[in-house]
Amino acid sequence: MDRTDSVRVTDVLNGARLLIISGHFGVGKSECAIALAMDIHRERPDGGVTLIDLDVVNPYFRSREARYLLEERGIRVIGNSLGVDSGVDLPAIPGSVAPALSDPTRLVIVDLGGDPVGARSLRQFRPSIPTEDALLLYVFNAYREQNADAGRAEVMLRAIEEMTGLSCGGIINNTHLLSETTCDHLLKGERTVRELSEITGLPVLFHFGRAELLRECSDALSGVPIEITGALRKDWMN
Repeated sequence: MDRTDSVRVTDVLNGARLLIISGHFGVGKSECAIALAMDIHRERPDGGVTLIDLDVVNPYFRSREARYLLEERGIRVIGNSLGVDSGVDLPAIPGSVAPALSDPTRLVIVDLGGDPVGARSLRQFRPSIPTEDALLLYVFNAYREQNADAGRAEVMLRAIEEMTGLSCGGIINNTHLLSETTCDHLLKGERTVRELSEITGLPVLFHFGRAELLRECSDALSGVPIEITGALRKDWMN
């Protein structure tokens, strides 16, 4: 992965302090949120990074399940109010979410649930969200049903905007087929995400993938490359 020293994750955020990760169910939002938190923390280790897991509607993977991995690096994790990170579905949102969203001293990443239904959990916190500091990001994966073409992806994106009451500010390309992913798969995703960018007017800010594939395809991909480490993937799933 050939990211130059002059290209940093924080360079493309335009000063945003609150990053809200949204998208279709199963596109890999939680993995993206974890990788983004770790990359930003590496760039600003003393700047304070918080990851809030609001994926509480039928969650398949939960970013809070990577709590140990994140907290040992100094990244704060806010999960459910019952202190259980894995194994059960507990849609219990702690009272610490609202103060964290409005804390101007930290960069906050919010992992939303999938689709507009999963994004609904954010609505109750709109009074705590400083719109000028917030950046709603749409995670795209060309191998999920509602992202199979740019038109369907835009419908999903606009529905999430309506549900959250926020305007999307950029796209994350996370096209993959788990361990079967090849450079050809990334290039297919690149073609579709460019169409999505054209019809929405939104930039592709990041491209997530395994390091070796990002190196192989780097010249053809839009956005800052970020390595997906598979923090939530068990061996049997690969």
